[in-house]
Amino acid sequence: MGDLRTLLEPVTDNQAAFASQERSLHTTLAAMAETVEIKARCILNMVDKISWSVVMTKPRQEPYAAARLSEQNFATYLPLVAKRDKLGKPIGTTPMFPGYCFCGFQPEQSIAPVRSTPGIISLVRFGHEVAIIQAEVIDRLQKMEAMLQANANDGGLKPGDPVQVIQGPFAGYEGLASRVSATRIDVLMTIMGQAQRVRFTPDDLARPG
Repeated sequence: MGDLRTLLEPVTDNQAAFASQERSLHTTLAAMAETVEIKARCILNMVDKISWSVVMTKPRQEPYAAARLSEQNFATYLPLVAKRDKLGKPIGTTPMFPGYCFCGFQPEQSIAPVRSTPGIISLVRFGHEVAIIQAEVIDRLQKMEAMLQANANDGGLKPGDPVQVIQGPFAGYEGLASRVSATRIDVLMTIMGQAQRVRFTPDDLARPG
């Protein structure tokens, strides 16, 4: 029989090598995790240090101005809401604050280029000082925007909603929508003392007032 210790020595050596590799791997992973955590903290600190200002844009150039600011490494925020037709149906989006957008910048970042950015009229100021918006306000606006977008399809014309005829022989009459489709709307109206159901196109109608 051979010496048992001789047989076990290679196994013991392999186990020691594996344990060493495992410790090295754990050390490497820990270092990587620490690096990722440091980078994450740096990113959060950068976000926390952003100051937000209000920018006045040229009419109907809010998206264009925001895009030009972004190209210059400014943070931008242009809150949008649903754009609706005269019956309340969503037909796209429009700025929540027409003629304005928000511009964010770091403490070391000059805001001088903002004034010469295409699509922009000026920075909003309080006296001689640039108006600064708290990050909490931006956060609340973003949450409000998300809520409005989630409910963007609400508010369209439904049976029972009041409508007003705005063109044609019945212009000025009001009634209640009874059947609603994309191309036709039946309206229950009182004509010469009698309840009548009259069919219109969406272009013929609007919400009262």
